[in-house]
Parts: sequence; structure tokens; C-alpha cells
Amino acid sequence: MKQDTEARITELECRIAIQEDLLQTLNQQMHEYQQTIMQLQTTLEQHASWIKQLTASGIATQAEETPPPHY
Repeated sequence: MKQDTEARITELECRIAIQEDLLQTLNQQMHEYQQTIMQLQTTLEQHASWIKQLTASGIATQAEETPPPHY
């Protein structure tokens, strides 16, 4: 009986250790994903700003352009 209880406790301790390792790995992965998302958001904001600058620079949009002579 005592050996059975000790074996069960050992099994539970092993499972907890594995779960703690998994949780730490998932936490690190989530942190890396968050960093990637933040970098992508910054890049998107820069591109949006560049597009606004191009539009404001006097370049006509495609809808405003006159059609080519062959139309």
C-alpha cells in the first residue's frame, strides 16, 4: 500500500513537472508571437503613412486618371 501511494505521488510529480515545462514553453512562444505582431503593426502603420503621403503628394488616383488614348 505504501509503495502504491509513493508511486502515485511520483507519477503526479512527474506530470506536474511536464505540465510546468509545457506551460513555460507556451508562454515563451506567446511572447515571441506578441513581439512579431507588434513589429507587423509598426510596419503596417509605416506603410499606411507612406500611402497617405503619396496620395497627398498630388499623384492622381487610378480613378482620377484619364484613360489612355486607345480607349
